[in-house]
Amino acid sequence: MNDVNKKYPLLELVCIDGDYKISGTLRYIASYDNHETIDDSFNIQIHIPDDYPDNIPRVYETEKTNGYHHRFTNGMLCLSSPLEQYYEFCKCKNLLNFIDKLIIPYFYFFSFYIKHNQKPYDDLDHGEKGLRETYKNRFGTSSVQSLYNIIKYCIKVKKVDYNKKCPCGSGRKVIKCFDHKNILSMIIQIPNSVLLAELKAIDSSRNQCNDVLKTKKT
Repeated sequence: MNDVNKKYPLLELVCIDGDYKISGTLRYIASYDNHETIDDSFNIQIHIPDDYPDNIPRVYETEKTNGYHHRFTNGMLCLSSPLEQYYEFCKCKNLLNFIDKLIIPYFYFFSFYIKHNQKPYDDLDHGEKGLRETYKNRFGTSSVQSLYNIIKYCIKVKKVDYNKKCPCGSGRKVIKCFDHKNILSMIIQIPNSVLLAELKAIDSSRNQCNDVLKTKKT
């Protein structure tokens, strides 16, 4: 927490009803993708889970700002897709990295959009569509069945058999498949609870697709 205090002195660690949170004003000065430097601040609260750092923190605004925002219905900020959040966080499992790599880009996007009424860079859609976009970026496929196979594989397998076919659908063995590193990173870094939630979303979409196909055939 000391490194967080040094860089963001208006944030402090508090304990509320036995739960640890980082609360206060997050002031940042940042620039991304050759856009202008923005100096802005937001009042936030970072909820640290009991199983941190195996599970990542949740972030809320304590004073909600109006305008373009990715938020869940419970008020939690949608920093990115679960896969991308864990992928980024697990490069360096500490709170400062979480703030710098996930929270600051989120608020920079918001500040830029409010100022210029345009996005500084592309963002993901909500829900299952955004989930598919994420896996397409990582695995080169947006096929619902392929995504289902990949996630299910990552949940079930504890140790990768490099001589088995890769679940990405390339037909190659894992050892010869370009995407096997991505699959390994998912297994190592992402809790099964997160993958199960994504599998449920994909499975729902898959069933909907099957229902449409059955309707078309009949």
